[in-house]
Amino acid sequence: MRTREASFLLGISRQRLLVLLAQGRVKGADKKGRFWEIPVSKSGMPVIIPARRGPKGIWHKQETKVPQMIHVNQHNIRDNIGKPPEEM
Repeated sequence: MRTREASFLLGISRQRLLVLLAQGRVKGADKKGRFWEIPVSKSGMPVIIPARRGPKGIWHKQETKVPQMIHVNQHNIRDNIGKPPEEM
């Protein structure tokens, strides 16, 4: 199958199909001279191999914030129960 027919079946432009072919993402595709030979699956459609996403960008890294913890001495609070404010 040629690129024009395959791009029509896949519903993408011919140029996008050429990019996928150059990346090696069309299963079993082979270039003979100037033309691509694209095999079809049992369903009559070319098989496109899904791509992986690239590395995460480094342009928007946020500094990690140190969690702020308040340590409360519970035994001191228990001792203060019932005492008037002047004694604390």
